[in-house]
Parts: sequence; structure tokens; C-alpha cells
Amino acid sequence: MSRKLQFKRGAKSSLPVLEAGEPGFTTDEQKLYIGTGSGNIAMAREDHNHDGVYQPAGSYLTAESDPTVPAWAKQPAKPAYTAAEVGAVPTTRTVNGKALSADITLTAAEVGADPAGSAAGVQTNLDAHTGNTSN
Repeated sequence: MSRKLQFKRGAKSSLPVLEAGEPGFTTDEQKLYIGTGSGNIAMAREDHNHDGVYQPAGSYLTAESDPTVPAWAKQPAKPAYTAAEVGAVPTTRTVNGKALSADITLTAAEVGADPAGSAAGVQTNLDAHTGNTSN
């Protein structure tokens, strides 16, 4: 058995005050409203509708009135930055001979660490640095 979910719908001017949580749809504005019991709230806020400009997938928004959006973000061609311009490590840099162009894994031995973390290893390192074998 199929069921149908129906909303109150029609022109905004004829949309009644909806019950709390009740949905309504305006056919002239193509907007969804939710009732509060004492009024209706639009689910797309007027101050965040990007001036009604439709933005298809893969394109950039170029008409925007929000003053917090910088001018460069409104341009169809976005700037490209180098690693140096943004303070990133260049992909040509290496660590122990491994390029940073991808994730790397270093072993304890590759960075001079005691792989087991044993006390004997710690003692050996102390002896090497202090020359004192009776710690």
C-alpha cells in the first residue's frame, strides 16, 4: 500500500497560519514553510538566498550581494597559489629520502628511535652521550 504525504500549498497570500511543525509550500514562490502555530517560517532565509541566482553544479556563483564574500570569490576563474605563497611545504622536499608529494611512513630506525622503547636502548643512548656506563 502506498501512502502520499501532502502539504498545504498555494500562493503565499493564501497560505494560512500553519500549526506548529506543519509544512506548507507556496506555488508562486516555490518555497517551503514550517508553521509555528502563530506564524510561518520560510526554510530558505531571504538574507541568504544568493540574490536568487541559480548555481548549477560545477559553476561558480558570480552574482552575490553578501558584503562578506570577497571579490575574488565571485570570479568565474579562481586564482591558483603555489606552496610558497600559502606557506606550505613544497612537494619536492624529502624526509629521509621520501618525497612529501604523498603520505609517508617512517620507521623508528629511520628517525633514530629505539623501536622497542626498551631500557637497554635508553641506557645505550645515555652511555653514548655521556660516556658514563655506571648510571
